[in-house]
Amino acid sequence: MERKLILEMDSYDRNILLNALNDMRTKQIKDGLPTDPIDELMVKLYEAKQKRFLVSEACHEHYR
Repeated sequence: MERKLILEMDSYDRNILLNALNDMRTKQIKDGLPTDPIDELMVKLYEAKQKRFLVSEACHEHYR
């Protein structure tokens, strides 16, 4: 069974990640290399469900 990783990010962080992946994909295309793994990861990011949640100040302080 594959280990799953859950990332918490806002839309700004998500866009940075997508832009970095797109730059990597463009380089792969220029080098004549396959882009399948990058494409799959980009699709996962585009299709990722968004959750909204509240974080209480007490809980937030506990993890600092």
